[in-house]
Amino acid sequence: MVDGEQPSKKQKTEHAANANANANADAGTDPNPDAMADAPAPEAPAGCKVTPETVAEAEVPAPAAAEAEAVKSFIESHFTSRVDYEAWVASLAGGGGGGEAPDVGAQPKERLGVHVVGEKKLANGALLVISQGSVVGFAGDAIVNAANEGCLGGGGVDGAIGRAGGDDLYDAREALPVVEDPDVNQNAGWRSEVRCPTGQAVITSGRFGALKCDHVIHAVGPAYPGFQKAGDAAAATVAALDAKLKGAYINTIKRAQEAGVRTLGFCLISAGIFSGCRGLKGVLSIGMDAIKEAAYPGLEVHMVAFLEREVDMLVELGSARPEGAAAHAADEGKDDKASSSGCTVQ
Repeated sequence: MVDGEQPSKKQKTEHAANANANANADAGTDPNPDAMADAPAPEAPAGCKVTPETVAEAEVPAPAAAEAEAVKSFIESHFTSRVDYEAWVASLAGGGGGGEAPDVGAQPKERLGVHVVGEKKLANGALLVISQGSVVGFAGDAIVNAANEGCLGGGGVDGAIGRAGGDDLYDAREALPVVEDPDVNQNAGWRSEVRCPTGQAVITSGRFGALKCDHVIHAVGPAYPGFQKAGDAAAATVAALDAKLKGAYINTIKRAQEAGVRTLGFCLISAGIFSGCRGLKGVLSIGMDAIKEAAYPGLEVHMVAFLEREVDMLVELGSARPEGAAAHAADEGKDDKASSSGCTVQ
């Protein structure tokens, strides 16, 4: 975790769960193991293979010191944490149904330094993963930094990545070529040097400081206005910003493919204060659709959320929306009217 960042509820829960698991393993105890065998079988949701009956048939180890490790192995292969396991057992014992234990063949919950919430194989052969954690700790081939046009550092995730990368990353960013375009530099305002225009992405390669990746891709997303009046001009403004946000994601994936990246961790571009009138749902849906459109075969791409509400929104979008930018265009107006008022154009 980056200095100054507060742990999320999920992280606090997992910390407590790990402490409980270690304590229980050392003591050779297990929370009410007979509840699984004695409780009535719940109605099982589709898709899961492990049921209370199969757990009983497999003879889940009794709470003996010699078998504590086997119990721990069962928990780790079926549950995110021991807390989740205990909640499932308690639900069974209380007649709440509980559902089935997660599929033992599912992907591990912790991968590449982040917590995997869900994943989906895309039609183009890429894997889209919704993860929770800090992109700073992502241990894949590359991470994505939400940079400004100068590319020399800023606040938020940009500042966190800069601190973790240290002087070597700063030197690599400073060495990026300055865009030789008078119009671009004039639009930059006080930043006279533009290394990455809004909607574009540039890459720095190497091992930098405490970062665990081989590349840092710096993408510049747009800053949406807080409020936008109705009318054709307003619609054109928002559409132009949407195109730049989509471009930031797509150009990032292009840089990744050029560098041979197989595992990529995205921060959520323009999802903080820069989301403005578009709102969290709007910017995340644009980003997700752009990834689905641009990802290449063999790429494992993580959208790494830090806040619980970001995770919830990504899960909602990932489960409810079909692939492709056309789907985004078809229902974006409906989503915006429900989730943001400033960018809604009547």
